[in-house]
Amino acid sequence: MKNESPSSRLREYIGSRGLRSTPERYVVLEAIEKCSGFFTVDMIHAETGSISPTTIISRGTVVNTVRLLVEAGIVAPAGNRNRHRVYTLQPVSTDRRSAGFQVKIYQECTVCGKVKPSTDKAVAAQLVAKRYKSFQPTSCSVNVYGVCMSCRRKMK
Repeated sequence: MKNESPSSRLREYIGSRGLRSTPERYVVLEAIEKCSGFFTVDMIHAETGSISPTTIISRGTVVNTVRLLVEAGIVAPAGNRNRHRVYTLQPVSTDRRSAGFQVKIYQECTVCGKVKPSTDKAVAAQLVAKRYKSFQPTSCSVNVYGVCMSCRRKMK
């Protein structure tokens, strides 16, 4: 699998499903690409206005497009922050063998809401090894909640 851009991955996914290719979907994707790290639907909705001021994109369109991007494997859920779902842009794998099931682990501070990616190879290996009857997982997000070092220092 070659390293493709998110927009070409979206175009391929939409074409394979017989869905309409609308300019709004690509504006939402462009807004997501501009966000570094984690984002919420509200952040993307606000960003779409600066990308395409002549095209009004509703929050519902953003929600539906983000859902589509999750289904396509372009965006991955990354937990919750202040009761809002947080997402991240999913990099495409250049290795065909690792292009399947992907495990993302995040540490989330319950005080400040900061989300930080984590690498726990033991947990990831267990989740990748897990098999489900009549179900093929494509991604998994594990959220570890606690208090970050900065907030712990402030509490003392």
